[in-house]
Amino acid sequence: MRLDGEKGIEQFGQKVQPDLTVSSYDSQQMNYIIEIKNFNTVKGKGILKTAISENFKQLRNFCLQRKKLEMTGIATNFGMWIFTKYSKTDEMLNKKTPFMVSDPIEIMDLKDSKIKVEELQKLILICDL
Repeated sequence: MRLDGEKGIEQFGQKVQPDLTVSSYDSQQMNYIIEIKNFNTVKGKGILKTAISENFKQLRNFCLQRKKLEMTGIATNFGMWIFTKYSKTDEMLNKKTPFMVSDPIEIMDLKDSKIKVEELQKLILICDL
């Protein structure tokens, strides 16, 4: 796996800039588009919704630009991880909601920096899929 910072994705004159992308080292295939925010700001839960919304735009634009059927993303503050997914098939053919979002996985309380081992193990299992 390879991490790349701030790769621009442009579609229909709209540019979105993910904070990180995760690609397969050999195939250069992008596996995840990551949006990083500080969820503990004064904005509270609003910043979490903003991160997910921005990530959805990034996933959709990526699929339209690269002619992919689906893409997975992550909204995180490194303590909490939320997986997102966009399905072009659901939007175009099935007329269903094309966006999905996971329950949050909180691997660390950022206030005391204590890692929650069981939650971290869940995150590792998901990322290995």
